[in-house]
Amino acid sequence: MATRRPRARPLQVARFLAEVQASELTKRQYRKHLERYLGPWLKKHRIGLEQLTWAQFLEFIQERGWGYSAAKQCQSAVRKILQWAGIKGHPLQLQTLHRVEAQKGFVLRPEDLSALDRARSAVSDIGGRDWAMLLTSFHSALRCRELVGLQVGDLNFAESKLYVRSAKSGRREDAPFPPEAQLAVRHYLDHIRSQHARHTDALWIGIGGRTRGQGLTEAGWRGICRRWGQLAGVPRFSPHSCRRGFAHFHTRRGLPTALVMAAGRWRDFRSFQRYQLDLDLDDFLAAVALQEGKPERGQMDASQRVER
Repeated sequence: MATRRPRARPLQVARFLAEVQASELTKRQYRKHLERYLGPWLKKHRIGLEQLTWAQFLEFIQERGWGYSAAKQCQSAVRKILQWAGIKGHPLQLQTLHRVEAQKGFVLRPEDLSALDRARSAVSDIGGRDWAMLLTSFHSALRCRELVGLQVGDLNFAESKLYVRSAKSGRREDAPFPPEAQLAVRHYLDHIRSQHARHTDALWIGIGGRTRGQGLTEAGWRGICRRWGQLAGVPRFSPHSCRRGFAHFHTRRGLPTALVMAAGRWRDFRSFQRYQLDLDLDDFLAAVALQEGKPERGQMDASQRVER
């Protein structure tokens, strides 16, 4: 007769979050990993957190399809709740994840912007919203959470600035808001958002589907980028491609690194440097050509247009 497996001990996440000393942003991260991601997996496999082995944790990460950063955040959340519970010597406290050299992140370049512009429906409300989001993300160097977290009151057309709630620090910061993005956003505000928004301050709202009239979510924007990229022949396009594109676009045009870092709100040069690893001789020659006043091959023009 098979031995019945002991009932999994439930995570006391609510009590942990009420007592732990951390910022609200950090607590939201803890809740997301412990309740939304790890909790259901443990319940499905009838594993208590205290019984979770290192091999099982790696299996969980693989099933999620996570990279190093997301897995590390989850491990940090587990370590924190174990520390709060007074548990020592747990495998997740003793073992350490190591970063594996991954494929370089995709950089959105001028020709990709043009391809995405051609693939969108320029006459539909959804196409107008997505194009405004793309240009804002690209020209303001926004992370996915920062982009979808924008509110109408965060737009400062007069000073060409956006007020961003930083995805990393949680602080309110300034980001550039140049005319290329302003044109598309103004069109979206006047002709699209005003017809669909329902009692929300969120800048980007759902048009159809479950989020119709409400703020667009991170998952929603990621899905839009994935489908849009496949349709345009830019299969590796993701929300973060725009932030990488911002770094490349301005660096290869000869702007000082310090200015690009300041505009994109990078504080650590080592992290910023990862965005420039695939700059090559062609980028150098293009930058020199621009300095000499020569037109660059494939020069970006899609960002200047709202409608074709």
